[in-house]
Amino acid sequence: MTNHFRRHYLAAGIALTAAAALPMRASAQTWGASAAHEKAMMALYEKARAAGESQVVVLGAFSVTFKPLWDLFTQRFPGISVIGTPISGSAMLAKIDAEVRSGQRTGDIIMSGATDIVAAADQGRTEQFTPANATDALAPEFIDPQGRFVLNYGGLVGMIYNTDKVAEKDLPKTLADLLNPRFKGMVVDDPFSGALTTIAMTHYLRAGKIDANWIKAIKPNLTIVPTTAPYYANISTGAIAVLPFNSFNRYVNLRKTGAKIGFVTTPGMSAPSLNGMAIIKGAPHPRASELLLSWFITPEAQNAIGPLGSSYPLIKNATIPAGWPVLSEQMAAVPPLLPGEYQKARAEFEKVARDALR
Repeated sequence: MTNHFRRHYLAAGIALTAAAALPMRASAQTWGASAAHEKAMMALYEKARAAGESQVVVLGAFSVTFKPLWDLFTQRFPGISVIGTPISGSAMLAKIDAEVRSGQRTGDIIMSGATDIVAAADQGRTEQFTPANATDALAPEFIDPQGRFVLNYGGLVGMIYNTDKVAEKDLPKTLADLLNPRFKGMVVDDPFSGALTTIAMTHYLRAGKIDANWIKAIKPNLTIVPTTAPYYANISTGAIAVLPFNSFNRYVNLRKTGAKIGFVTTPGMSAPSLNGMAIIKGAPHPRASELLLSWFITPEAQNAIGPLGSSYPLIKNATIPAGWPVLSEQMAAVPPLLPGEYQKARAEFEKVARDALR
C-alpha cells in the first residue's frame, strides 16, 4: 500500500469513525462536491438526453441490490433509468464477448470486483473514460492510469454466523481459531473459483495471516461448494452455524430481513475488497454511462452507498451507517490488494493452496 493510499485512508478513517457513532446525516457538501463538477455532469446529462439515451444497463453481482441508488440517480437525472443485470465472473465476461461477436450489444457498464474489471480491461473490452471529478474524489490508486476503470466502492469478506448457534464469547479472535474442530462444517465456495474464498485467502496470505500449514489444517473443517448463495437461508435459520468467507454486503441485507446473524468485526478476521465500474467498449448508451460513473463518486452517491447499497464508500469524508466496522481499521490489519497487485498475489495463493489442499 503506498504512502498516499495510507494517508487517504487515515483521513478517511477519522471521518468514518465519527460517522459510525452517529445516525446517517446529509453531507455538508453540495451534491456534486463543487459547482464546476455539477455543471459538467449536467452537460453530460443534456447530451445523453439529446442523443435519446434513456437508460444505462449495468452488469454485475450487486447491480440489482443497488437499485435504491439507481432510483436516487434517476431522481437527480429524470428520464434516465438504470437497469441491473445480476451476473459476474466468467459468465459476465462471456456475455460481453458474445455481445461483441454478435454486434447485439445491451450492456453498458461492468460493476464488479477488481478482478473482473481488470480481466475485461486487459481483454480490450472497456472504454477509456476517467470521470472529470475522479481526481478530486478518489485516491490515485483507485483510478486506472490507462483510464479503463475506476474503483469506487468497497466491501469486506469475513465471517457471518448465526447468533443462536455461536455465542459471542465463542467467536474466533484470530484466523487460527478457525482450525478448532468445533468449526467443522463451515461452508465455503471453491477456493480456486476466484470468488469470495479466493479473495479472502489471497489477502490473508499476502498479509502474512495464513500460510500453507494453515490452509492444510483448515481443510477438514470446510465443506466446499460451487457457490454459497443457496446457503444464505441455512445461516438465517441456523441450519448451519458459520459462513466464514462471505460478504459484509450479504450480511447487511440478510439482517434487513430479520435474520438472527452476526458478523465478526475483529480486525484481521476480514479481508477488504475493492470494487469498481468500467464502461463496456461500444456501449449502446455511452453518454448516460459516463454520467453514471461521474455521479457515482459524488458526495450524494457515496453517502448513500452504505444505507442504500450495503457497501462502503471510497471517497474521502463519506459517511457510513452507525455500528459498521471502520474500513480503515480493517484495512490496517489486512491491507487491500490493488488491481496491479492482486493477480500476482492470487497466483501465489493458488500455488500454495494446490499443494496444501491436494
